[in-house]
Amino acid sequence: MRHELHVDDPKTYVKPITFSVPLTTPSGGYTLLPYECHEGNYTMMAGSLSGQRAEDRALEADRARGIVRDRKAVQAPVQAEGRTLSGGINER
Repeated sequence: MRHELHVDDPKTYVKPITFSVPLTTPSGGYTLLPYECHEGNYTMMAGSLSGQRAEDRALEADRARGIVRDRKAVQAPVQAEGRTLSGGINER
């Protein structure tokens, strides 16, 4: 299954454009992450990003005191296909 959007607007674009996003895990040995609805969800995005910046400051403050530690997650781990996936906003 795919979500596709076709735009044919000669006033804006020089030729038609098609955007296509797969909605199921494709073959090839990789996992498609779940799609969360973030369009217009500025509160969540601002919260996640400000949490990351606060963690950046805390890491620097700890390093200045001689404490070396891993980055703490500011968002719950992503669950996909019955397993927890790392990455995304919790790691840089």
